[in-house]
Amino acid sequence: MVQADRFSSVVVALEAGFDSVIFQGSTRDESLTLSPSAADFSGVDYQVSVTGLERTTSYAEGGFDQLRMFDGPGRDRINSKALNTLLVGEGYDHRAYQFDRTIIHSSRGLDSVTLRGSGGQETLESTPVVTRFAGAGFETEVWGFPSINVIGGGGNDIAHLFGSAANDYFWSSSSLAVLNGAGTAIALQQFRDVEFEGKGGNDVATLVDSGGAAELILNQTGAALVGEFHQVKVRGISRLRANSLADEPVDRIRFQETVLDYQFEFFGDWQF
Repeated sequence: MVQADRFSSVVVALEAGFDSVIFQGSTRDESLTLSPSAADFSGVDYQVSVTGLERTTSYAEGGFDQLRMFDGPGRDRINSKALNTLLVGEGYDHRAYQFDRTIIHSSRGLDSVTLRGSGGQETLESTPVVTRFAGAGFETEVWGFPSINVIGGGGNDIAHLFGSAANDYFWSSSSLAVLNGAGTAIALQQFRDVEFEGKGGNDVATLVDSGGAAELILNQTGAALVGEFHQVKVRGISRLRANSLADEPVDRIRFQETVLDYQFEFFGDWQF
């Protein structure tokens, strides 16, 4: 065990064995940077650097604390819920608690990340490069991940997804939305409002009514599927498919404009 007091800079190089480090924050602003075998924890007037480690457990205590994580070359798995994050890869795992802002970088491979809401209202914005997920008291950014899963916390969560310059495929029901394109897949669960905006290519959107009354509203550049507890909007697409379940009351289609910039198909028990 190593304990250092009143040092402005501490450097520790670990070698053989399975080595663990615990970082305990203060009430001041601090930042933590983690890679598979190294950690750097710093505040206003101190810095602690450790190499050769396999496990870290870090606790932020106060101030505005920031966490930055870099994955390894293999298959890595990240789970993040509001202020707490777990990064697990081959031969290492890092756990961080109560950090206000978290930034996670992927070197691609088969990396996956799961983000979970806190139960309040959260917002998500996602492009092919970066996904930002924020709620009361926390913000998480993930960069370069090929597989992203985001689970809302049950509040009035809102998501805005942007497509790539290539062909993208968007599918949505009342409880699930999935976007595939440009080597990235993102899945959303338990979001009340979801919007997809195509940015080029021949983008295809499929909207599925998952029960109850719903109205599909079409305009020249996009569409909105409005249900009792959810709403999905799409625009900038080349093709739209709408599926309605055989339920009561029936679902309706309403044209706000008669000219559409995209191909439209519908299936099921829609009424006009």
